[in-house]
Amino acid sequence: MWQNLRSTIANGLGGCRRAAEEVWRGAVDFAYPPACASCLGDLPAETSSTTTEFCDSCWKGLSRTLDMPACLRCAATIGPNLNPDGCPMCRNEHYRFDRTLRFGVYDDDLRIACLRMKHGGARRLIAGLGWAFLDRHAASLNAEPLDLVVPVPRDWKQRFFDSHSSAAVLAEVWSRALKVPLAPDLLRKTRRTPPQARLVPSIRRTNLKNAFTVRRGEDLTGATILLVDDVMTTGATANECSRALREAGATRVVVGVLARGLGRRELNT
Repeated sequence: MWQNLRSTIANGLGGCRRAAEEVWRGAVDFAYPPACASCLGDLPAETSSTTTEFCDSCWKGLSRTLDMPACLRCAATIGPNLNPDGCPMCRNEHYRFDRTLRFGVYDDDLRIACLRMKHGGARRLIAGLGWAFLDRHAASLNAEPLDLVVPVPRDWKQRFFDSHSSAAVLAEVWSRALKVPLAPDLLRKTRRTPPQARLVPSIRRTNLKNAFTVRRGEDLTGATILLVDDVMTTGATANECSRALREAGATRVVVGVLARGLGRRELNT
């Protein structure tokens, strides 16, 4: 059963490393004043932002789209009078995931932050945005009977040449905060595919077909999965990952992303 995933062993070993990291961070915070997770500037003793991770200036830019209404299914921005349970962007899509939670829209400051997150050395920024996401969606996530947190995987060659994965770091942050087991290697990408960023939306939907699978021997019967990625554009990646999870027995997949991209901008992500 999925409750006995070997990832629990990895979590146990990772706990020692994370404990050491916490001690180190505590020592650094004692010696140096807290810094903004985005600009690295000093954080004032009092701030008007709703998170303690960012300075007022950075938070204003990153949170600009927070109040825009979003579709509950695909997280696309919708008008105030549209039905949030299925918007024109996803009404005719046969998505295998059940709903999508986003922090904001892939534009301006949040877009720049997401691009920075794709490079090593951005753990603090990813964690800061991850906590901001949780602040926004605490009620929704607590209402979900989550069993596993699963990041969208990369293929072996990507992992070999660059061990950094913003989705993996984000999943680790959410797993620890929500106290839900992390399964970093549950999903696997079985073949190399052209980067989604270079393809038009219509091709993206077929580019990843059958490119993901659940690790052999894993049974997810009855599980509710939180699938994690940094950015969603057409939803093709999340859909194919969800297909693999459901074929392994998962009954519900909730997608969590920091940014939802639409329109011409998505071709640059």
